[in-house]
Parts: sequence; structure tokens; C-alpha cells
Amino acid sequence: MSGSARWMRHQTQHLDRRCRAPLSMYGGFEWSLEQRARFARQIEARHWEHFFSAATTDEEPWIFYVRKEVIAEMPSRIEAILDSWGAFVKGLPFELVAINDYHIQLPLKGL
Repeated sequence: MSGSARWMRHQTQHLDRRCRAPLSMYGGFEWSLEQRARFARQIEARHWEHFFSAATTDEEPWIFYVRKEVIAEMPSRIEAILDSWGAFVKGLPFELVAINDYHIQLPLKGL
């Protein structure tokens, strides 16, 4: 596996670990009190304080925000991911990425 492929896999796993919990709890509706408390505990346990902030009601979490610094950094993170994908694709064998008449040519050995 090439270095860029390893980096891309690491970034994807890293992103997945960070986003799995918040995305799985969001369904377009307000979270239950237990879901809010659970996510607040996850933020603390996983040291995500630099990613999220929260508004509270009676000292209990009410709504969570992605911090402005994280949002501001997203374009450069996406650019790095796209750069790594480009490097990964450039490293693939020619037979896997050669285009002939707009059809992708795949190795057909043994068929």
C-alpha cells in the first residue's frame, strides 16, 4: 500500500471516529436529554472540546455547535484529502485508470 493510500485510510478512520457519534444521533430532530448528556460525556472523554461547544439550559447541554475555528479549517482539510486522493489515483497502475472512448478499461486477464 502506498504512503498516500495509508494516509488516506488513516484520515478516513480518524474522521469516522470523530463523526460517528454525532452523526448517528442526529436525525433532523432535537436530541433527547439522554442523547445530549451522552454526547457531552463523549466530548469530554474523547477530548473533543476544541471541536464542539455547547449552549446549556439549567447547566445541562441544550445544543452543540461546531466551533468557528473548526469550520474555518474545513476547506484546507478537504483540500488535503483531495490532494491525497489525487496522489493515490496517480499511483495506480495505468491499466486501472486508462480511459478509452469514455469507458474505463479494467484488467480482463483470466476472463
